[in-house]
Amino acid sequence: MEYRRTIAFSLVWCFVMSQDQVFAELRFDPGEPFGTLFVKETMPISITCSLITNNSEASLIITTYVGLKDKDFKSEVTKETLPKDLFRINMTISKPSASQGDSADYLCSEEKYHYTVVQNYEVYAVFTQGANVTEGHETSIRCDPTLNHDFTLAWYKDNVPLQSIPGLQDRLILSKDNKTVSFKDARPSDGGVYTCRIMLQHNTSKQVLEEKIFLHAKPFILPGALTNVTSTSLILTCPVGGYPSPEIFWQRGKDILTANGNVQMTTVVGTRHAQLVITNLTDYDYGTYSCIADNWLGKAELTYQVHSAGHRSEAGLGYLIWLCVFRMFFMVKT
Repeated sequence: MEYRRTIAFSLVWCFVMSQDQVFAELRFDPGEPFGTLFVKETMPISITCSLITNNSEASLIITTYVGLKDKDFKSEVTKETLPKDLFRINMTISKPSASQGDSADYLCSEEKYHYTVVQNYEVYAVFTQGANVTEGHETSIRCDPTLNHDFTLAWYKDNVPLQSIPGLQDRLILSKDNKTVSFKDARPSDGGVYTCRIMLQHNTSKQVLEEKIFLHAKPFILPGALTNVTSTSLILTCPVGGYPSPEIFWQRGKDILTANGNVQMTTVVGTRHAQLVITNLTDYDYGTYSCIADNWLGKAELTYQVHSAGHRSEAGLGYLIWLCVFRMFFMVKT
């Protein structure tokens, strides 16, 4: 039998009408118009072949040109009854952790009538390097894929191209192959989750693979702090940034506040605009308040002077930022 690799269609179909009128439709699910399905190294790999036929006794086999021995795949077969006296038979082979040795052309065959379709799988690796922001110095992150196909790279933060982020364009340095991004005069606001998009193209078909790279930064106070005091209530707003997202808590003087009947606050990790609300104000509630944002890289604090009605309340008096002393290191993730 001659096997022919099929790379032009998203689903590989085989329609057969034999002498005994056995109808079959055979395909990999999913198929890929690019011709190759990509699986990241160490991630689970699952390969499914589907047969629709009126022969309930039909059986499938998935293999490669050199066989599946030593590949540690587990197999599972399911059968489903369809209308018009048809059956769908699925065979799946899978393993919890793909290795580059699993890259191959996989053949799915119906054993009795020898119908065969082919799908290529490539197991790829990506070396990624994150970093911690060293404020005022150059900081770099990296994304380096290992693929057997030509590709281009593009970088994003919060789904926005880096070159389009205000305040970043003039400080951005990209290597010629786009694998390394450097930030001149790095700032805490540069911290966050960056996306490396790996773009492959074959004729008119495109695929995009994505990797996340983490740039850690100490907490910092964003513009927009607000104080709203009436005769009966107090609302303090504290916008903060930093990555990992800082934990936020509030103090009145040196006392840490806890929520109760008339005190509500945001202390959830990941909140960018913490808010403190106090109702049924008394003279005891006036004074100095602090919003404190904390992660493992440092701490930031914004203080507020809250006066009774008739006095001006100010946010930002005594604005302080503490820096934790830490040793710079690179985070490597594969």
